[in-house]
Amino acid sequence: MLRALACSILFVCVCPFYGQQIVMGTSTSNVHEVYCNQEQWDSCYVYLKPIFYSQPEYYFSSYVKVLWNLKKLDELETVCVEMQKYFPDEIYAYAYQMRLYNFKNISGRKLKSLERKLYKRFQNNTDKIHQLCLVFSDFMMYDAGIKFLNSIREAQHTDILILDEADLLYKKGDIEAMVKRYLDAAESQIIPWPEIYQRFQTCLGYDDHNGGFKNPILIEQVYERVQRNPDQRAFQEFLQFLYLHRGELSAALKHAETLDRRYQENGFRFLNIAHAASELNQTETMFLAYAALLKKGKLNPYYLEASLRILEYKLTPIERCKYLTWAQADSLNTTIIQLQQDCHDILNKVKLEDLRCNVWWYLNPDKALAIASEIIQWPALTPMQRAEYKLKLSDRYVMNNLLWDAQLYNAQVEKDFKYESLAQEAKFKNAQISFYQGEFNWSKTQADILKGATSKLISNDAIALSLLIGDALAIDSNDAPLRVFSRAMLHTVQGRFDVALAVYDSVNSQFNSHTLADDVMFQKAQIYLKLQRYTEALDMFNQIHLYYAFDLYGDDALWQIICIYEQLHYSNTDVRTKAYTFLERYPGSIYIPQVQNCIKRLEQSLVP
Repeated sequence: MLRALACSILFVCVCPFYGQQIVMGTSTSNVHEVYCNQEQWDSCYVYLKPIFYSQPEYYFSSYVKVLWNLKKLDELETVCVEMQKYFPDEIYAYAYQMRLYNFKNISGRKLKSLERKLYKRFQNNTDKIHQLCLVFSDFMMYDAGIKFLNSIREAQHTDILILDEADLLYKKGDIEAMVKRYLDAAESQIIPWPEIYQRFQTCLGYDDHNGGFKNPILIEQVYERVQRNPDQRAFQEFLQFLYLHRGELSAALKHAETLDRRYQENGFRFLNIAHAASELNQTETMFLAYAALLKKGKLNPYYLEASLRILEYKLTPIERCKYLTWAQADSLNTTIIQLQQDCHDILNKVKLEDLRCNVWWYLNPDKALAIASEIIQWPALTPMQRAEYKLKLSDRYVMNNLLWDAQLYNAQVEKDFKYESLAQEAKFKNAQISFYQGEFNWSKTQADILKGATSKLISNDAIALSLLIGDALAIDSNDAPLRVFSRAMLHTVQGRFDVALAVYDSVNSQFNSHTLADDVMFQKAQIYLKLQRYTEALDMFNQIHLYYAFDLYGDDALWQIICIYEQLHYSNTDVRTKAYTFLERYPGSIYIPQVQNCIKRLEQSLVP
């Protein structure tokens, strides 16, 4: 018993780290990890050295890490050489020796001997080569890793390790060489194009100016490969992809024309470009893309869609039709009738007939109403399609002051689709008509019901209508100012802008005290925008921003000011000032995303 106790005491005294691990509650297998995490390299060295020599294959990577941090470089080299002798597949033995030579700036015979040994041992082991590349990357020995991979590629004439090299080039910061290697991988079909896209997006960043697919190095190298090998279709397609993602739609259209002729395609590229141009408001490119489709003739599967899109753009919003002459209307009518003869799809036929209705709406309302009434009776329409068209027709009835007919159609839709969002839309349209007719209490009741509508747009419009009526009638029961205001809004909807402006002005001249001042200014500003009288619109919005900044139209007015500033090419400083004022004053506004995009555009324009 006494001898056992003495042995225990002696063991604790001789091995102080053992006592420490008992206190810490750490097992003997990971004491060195605790020391390493705390960077207690001396203690770790004392602990690891004896157990390393008993189990070198298990503790080698930890032991050489300690030696490196303690700068015991001679012992480190000896250990690495011994490990290579007895455990030749231990990659850290080669990597740390290479790191040591790099640190000591050793070259010549010793370095070449190590490189030959490394190549000879691992040239046919792809997994080990990949692990070595990761270790070289961790050690920031990018050139050593790239040189090693190049020696294998040159000897074996294979690009199987091309992605490892590209990763090392990326870590090194050599973007041009990295792009080249990824494109080499795509050209040799080592990895598919979708993965190439993802790697470029990740490695080149997401910055909108020079990042991702907008990186100038990428587009330059793709140009070079297309010119060097024009028959390589993959790079032709990639160039088209880059044009679209960079927003260079004019160049994309020219390239699409080349590809369409070369591969005798059906024009689907033109349709994609036209859709993208429409979203980016590149109107000229959009029409050119559709025109390219029309040149392919009536038998082309996209001919009808291109024709419809052109007509829709020319005739929407409906207010544009009022500026048509009889000759223009007759020409458009003839075009639409010819398209109908080639159309076999009911939905497209409805679109065409609806466009014909638009053409005549302002020039000959009776003819337009007759066309619209015929559309509703078409037996091929589904109940949902017929209901949607009834809602659209009700707007036209309002525009022509046929309010009762409009209410009738809305009521029919509300009754037939009481559990659909169409019913909520129909109910709101009737609430608006009631407002135009001066039935304010009923209109407000309906608007209050629709505040919880499933459609966010209807809900927001219902809240705005309810607030308008509630604020105007809150002080007293005199609804005369609101009645004049509602009549002006009806004139606005009907496109009688001059009359509407005069009636809005009469609200202020006839009534000394009312709460509609900001509403009047906002509605007048909207009319000025439609008439492209930007200076007068800007004056109205500025007054709202100055005197009613925290009322209903405060954020709307400031956002419109920003838009007009951009439209009239005000200085970037003025636009940026307004944009940052918006972010500070209206952090919860629905326009926040648009304002942030505006600021981003301004910052990009400042980058040389």
